[in-house]
Amino acid sequence: MERKKKIIVLAILGVCTVVVIIWNVMLAKGPSGPTLSPPDITRDRLLRLTAQVTSFVTREGRSPASLEELNSPNDIVDGWKQPFRFTSTGQGKKFQCEIRSTGADTQPDNEDDQVSTLKFGPDPYGGIGFESGNIVPSQLP
Repeated sequence: MERKKKIIVLAILGVCTVVVIIWNVMLAKGPSGPTLSPPDITRDRLLRLTAQVTSFVTREGRSPASLEELNSPNDIVDGWKQPFRFTSTGQGKKFQCEIRSTGADTQPDNEDDQVSTLKFGPDPYGGIGFESGNIVPSQLP
């Protein structure tokens, strides 16, 4: 009788060990929740880059030379893994920055583009401040 109890206890411990191993393997794979579509990923990264460019300009008093200067390597490509296009026009304390994703077709200036336009000018304290901005499209379908 004593021997049967030991075998049963060892069997239960073995089963528990296997269950714990399987559980840990499943946890290591991570959640299998919903994934974002490329337009949604692009919009999220565009919003982050817009905030980072605005912060950079107000802190440094100039436009970044490129998006790489923001030190956000994960955010400089859109949902289709294409680099965002960054341009800055103007000079001195009045200039405009544009961050553009050309979308799935990689062709600029058509309906699948997502664009953030930021305008900066002098602030009352002698620095550079944000004047206005626009993100197109304003909402994704």
